[in-house]
Amino acid sequence: MVESQVQVPVDTGTLKSSASIEEPVHTAGAISVTLGYAIGDKASLINPKSGKTVEEYAVDVHEITDVFHMEPTKAKFLEDPANEFETALGPVLSEAITASRYAGVTGIETVDTLANQSIPISAE
Repeated sequence: MVESQVQVPVDTGTLKSSASIEEPVHTAGAISVTLGYAIGDKASLINPKSGKTVEEYAVDVHEITDVFHMEPTKAKFLEDPANEFETALGPVLSEAITASRYAGVTGIETVDTLANQSIPISAE
C-alpha cells in the first residue's frame, strides 16, 4: 500500500486519503486481507472540487489510462504495485502460511477493491 500511495493521483487529496487496509478475515483454511481506496466509511468522502464521493470516481481514476498524470502518479496505482510486489511477497507470505499450519491456514488472499481482483498466495 505504501507504493500505491506514491502512485495515486492527487488533485484535492480526497482519493489518497480514502486508502485503507482492513483487518484480516479468517475463514476455513484461508486469511483474506482487503486493501484499497473508497472502502467502507471512506467511500463517502466528498471531493471538494467535484462534489462527488470517492466511490463515484475512484474506479475511473484507476482504470482510465489515457489521462495525463504528473509522475510518479498514474492510473493503475493500486493494481500495478500489487502485481509488482506479488513475487516479492509470495515467499514471505508462504513462510507465514507454513508457520500458521497449526491453525489450519492453507492460503492467503489479497483483494484489490478497485480492480475487483483477488491475488491468492498459497504455500506449496
